[in-house]
Amino acid sequence: MIAKEVGNHVDDDGYVPVICGLSRCNKGDIDAAWEGVRYALRPRIHTFIATSEIHMRHKLRKTPEEVIQIASEMVAYARSLGCEDVEFSPEDARRSDTEFLYRILTEVIKAGATTLNIPDTNDLGLATANTLAGAYNGGRQLEVTINGIGERAGNASLQEVVMAIRCRGNELLGGLYTGINSKHISVASRMPILIDLKPSDECRKSAISDLERG
Repeated sequence: MIAKEVGNHVDDDGYVPVICGLSRCNKGDIDAAWEGVRYALRPRIHTFIATSEIHMRHKLRKTPEEVIQIASEMVAYARSLGCEDVEFSPEDARRSDTEFLYRILTEVIKAGATTLNIPDTNDLGLATANTLAGAYNGGRQLEVTINGIGERAGNASLQEVVMAIRCRGNELLGGLYTGINSKHISVASRMPILIDLKPSDECRKSAISDLERG
């Protein structure tokens, strides 16, 4: 529905929205994501896999080489379906070995990834600051959510990032700007379903405790 209605709308200035489906690095997820976005004018598949040592060892039970192979093969598989825009994310990137991140990102680019995302959760209350720092240093796609909803302590908040760029983009962020109409943010953020999902201080405390335990 979204892919057909929203994904085929062309603004007066020619802008066409990207409609993206999120999937784990397996064929079943990628097939489902493609089915959901394939009828959009600009479809994208966003696939991810854990890259931190603790997640690879205990959750995936895979070696780093196996994880690189899976990521590369699944990015290539997504491209083979006819999707020309494939995004890849290394899950738990901030706890991943930097050199390993370089390796896996290099390999998925070779396999056909067109967008790279380094996700950041708000466990320590720094998601907005880290997102702005990434934009200031060259990132041009910012992953945010309304009210900061998301797993654990949530993700970078849409309203915080947008308003920070709007108020300080010229002064402190090298002229950054967004095309977002901020008048609609407050309406969206007050939707009951989104209010119910907003991360609480208890979620953040729990996430910090999880980090301390490893």
